[in-house]
This record gives sequence, structure tokens and C-alpha cells, in this order.
Amino acid sequence: MNIFVTGHSSRHGGGVSVARNLFSAFGRVAPKHDYFFTIPPDIGYEECCRVASKHDILVYQTSGLAQRWYWETVNLPAIVRKFRPNVIFNVSNRGLVSPPCPQATLIQDTHLLYPRLYFGRISGLERFKFWYHRRHLRKSLKATQLLFCQTQVAEQRLRGVYGNGFLIRHCANQFSTFVRPAEETASEPELLRPFSGKFKLFVLTRYYTHKNLEIIPRLFRVHRHELRDVVVVLTIAPDQHRNAAKLLRDVKRHGLEQNIITVGPLRQDELPVYYEHTDALLLPTLLESFSGTYLEAMQFGRPILTSDMDFAHVVCGDAALYFDPHNVDDICETILRLKNDSDLCQKLVKEGKTQRQVQSLTWDEIGQSVIRELELLVENAGQRNSCRD
Repeated sequence: MNIFVTGHSSRHGGGVSVARNLFSAFGRVAPKHDYFFTIPPDIGYEECCRVASKHDILVYQTSGLAQRWYWETVNLPAIVRKFRPNVIFNVSNRGLVSPPCPQATLIQDTHLLYPRLYFGRISGLERFKFWYHRRHLRKSLKATQLLFCQTQVAEQRLRGVYGNGFLIRHCANQFSTFVRPAEETASEPELLRPFSGKFKLFVLTRYYTHKNLEIIPRLFRVHRHELRDVVVVLTIAPDQHRNAAKLLRDVKRHGLEQNIITVGPLRQDELPVYYEHTDALLLPTLLESFSGTYLEAMQFGRPILTSDMDFAHVVCGDAALYFDPHNVDDICETILRLKNDSDLCQKLVKEGKTQRQVQSLTWDEIGQSVIRELELLVENAGQRNSCRD
């Protein structure tokens, strides 16, 4: 069977982790198939695609919205037809409008599922992009036989926006195979050493407006005294978004460098040591599909402080303390509750281990379930064609 996999749009955040782990799993669990992968450059996709013994790779370097639109509208369909696939699997939300065969699409971008009030402070251009992506999804759904969602909550949100006339299956997330626990206790990262003895909250994310990171400087401006022994460790960079640069300037402008530090983007192999030398995960996010960061915190035995939202509850269960992500008083109270209660901390860690057992599928099992659904699409299409003949 020929499987065309579009992954070139998965360039940032959790989508990269999901795609890389799935691609590797496909090669291990279904090596009999032929694969054609479209991927972005220089973020580790090539090694994952090469796990499949029979594969082709096309590396697409994005070069602006107009150029990407033309490539996806004109060039990509021609490339797909040339490969003569039996089925198409779209990893990152965007199906083809007129595919030559059955297609399935994995929906991970929650901007497609939630109202705009959850998006954070977005520009007019970003508002247009989200509108366009929704419009494109609606058009492609007419030629899409199967949708994958990562949770029951995402499925409910999707049906609420686009209706019930779709076949939906779940494609779970899992702790990334590319994040490996340290074999031995590692020394504290140099950037954290000046803050030894303080209560450190790890905010592991790239900058996106929906991550609601602006609430963090406001939190410390309002509650500077109560949180004087608390440090937030950010992993953003100023070049990720104009608002990211502004946020970091605001930290300096308000003299919050002793409470908010930035270590910059981290490689996956650097994460274990940062989890080891921080006390809890803090995510004040407004939107998630299935944040693998929650799973990482559970895996490394760290309690979770996060937003009181449906997507967080379905993943974290009793392994997290929840707060109103718009209310600095509530966030402060939740942080201090954890900081001052070691028994509560241990309870959350224990609940995290239990939650990890519930979410125990391996990437190979997840990949196998996706491949089986794709095989069924092809089988059903063949039966329909036989009936017409």
C-alpha cells in the first residue's frame, strides 16, 4: 500500500513531537508499506522517516504565506498524484481539497475548535490566518473520509463546530521517545544556580499568544511580596513572536529578573535536567489539544499547576492543581498552596504516576492503530468501487 504523509506544516511545538514519533512508529510497525513524507527541514524528521525501509522524502522550506498557499494548492496535489497513493494521511490539520484517493486528517490545532476569546492577543494578520485555516478545513472535510482527534474533549469540540457527519477516531499522545530520562543525577544548569533554594516553576513552551504567558509578569507585579521566593523558568525566545520580545522587555522594565528568568528554547535531550532541578510545571495556557508537556511532568515526577480548562482536566485528571488563567490572585493562591504543602506535592506526583498508567499506549501501539484505520479506508474504498463495477 502506498501512503502519502503530509507533515511539512508541523514545524513547531507539540505537533513536531507527535509527527516525529508517529513517523518512526510507522516504519517499525508497518514496514511493508511504501511511504512518501513531506517534511520541514532541519528539525529531525529525516531520521524518523528513514525508519521505514521503503520511503521517499520531500523537504519543503516555507517561504511566506503566498508561496506556501501556491505550493499546497498547485504543486502538492501534482506530487501526490505522481506518487499514486492508496491513501493520504495529513498530520497537521490540512487535508487536500480534491485528493485522488481516500484521506485522513489529524486535527491538532485547537484554534480550529475553540472560540476566538481563547486565542490570546492576536494581530489582524493572525486573525485572518485562523479564519483561512478554518475555511480550508471546512472545504477539505467534503473530501475527507476520516478525522483523528487526540482526546474525547477535542472530538466534542470538533463536532460542535463542524457538525456530526464525520467518522472520528482517537490518536492519543504519549511521552516522546526523544525525551530520555537522565541515566544519573545531573548537575544543576548554570542559569538556575543563582536561584538555588527558591521554589522554581518550569514553564516549558514556545511563545504563542494562546499560552497566556503575559499573565506571568502581571502575577509578579501584583504579588511580588507573596512570591518573593518563587522563580519562573521560561523557555521562550524574543524572535519567536513580537509579543515574546515585548514580554521579555516588560520583565526587565518592571525589575522582575529575580522572579522570571529565560533559559531560551531547549532541545528534547536537555529537558530531563530542567525537570530534575525545578519543583513543578506551570502552564497558564488557554488552548491545547493534548499537551505532551503534561505527560513529561508526570513522567519526571513533577506536580502540575495549570488552567482550569476541559483540555487540561482530560489529560491531567487529579495530577494537577487548577486555576483561573485570567486571575492573578487565583494563580498566586494555587502556587502558594503547592509551595507550602509538601504532602500535597507528593499526592500530585503519585496521581501523575497513576494517570500515566491510564495513558499507557506506546508510540508503536498508537502508530499501529493509525495504520490499521488507513488500511480500512483503502479496503472500504475498494469494496465501494467493486460494488459500482
